[in-house]
Amino acid sequence: DDNKETIDIVRDAIQDFLIETHSLAKVSCFDKAEDLLFASGSYDVYIMDIDSSEDIDALSSRISEIDFSSRFIFMGTDPALACSAYKVDAESYLLKPIDKKQLFKVLTKIKQTILQNKKKPKLFYFKFIEQL
Repeated sequence: DDNKETIDIVRDAIQDFLIETHSLAKVSCFDKAEDLLFASGSYDVYIMDIDSSEDIDALSSRISEIDFSSRFIFMGTDPALACSAYKVDAESYLLKPIDKKQLFKVLTKIKQTILQNKKKPKLFYFKFIEQL
């Protein structure tokens, strides 16, 4: 199943990032957007696998209503969706298959921003959503 494989790849990459950067995090994975929207808690980073610009607009809008300070990383197979991702202030749009170095670069930038904006949080949170 492509969804499970993508979730596993991204989750493993995040775990590697956390180990390499000596960070702690709560990582939650969802294979449906509805599950994310009904989950409790807020997250610093949302990594979302998307198929259309409508997905980007709808999901980022809903999450921003709940969690205004969150950051978005979108990923997908269509390079044309990068423009839509950046219109909603996404940190990045990553092409699949995910390049681990590219993901690390984006996560490092986000972590630095979080640390600058907060008084040294012990934890930062991710939610990964496979296709809508």
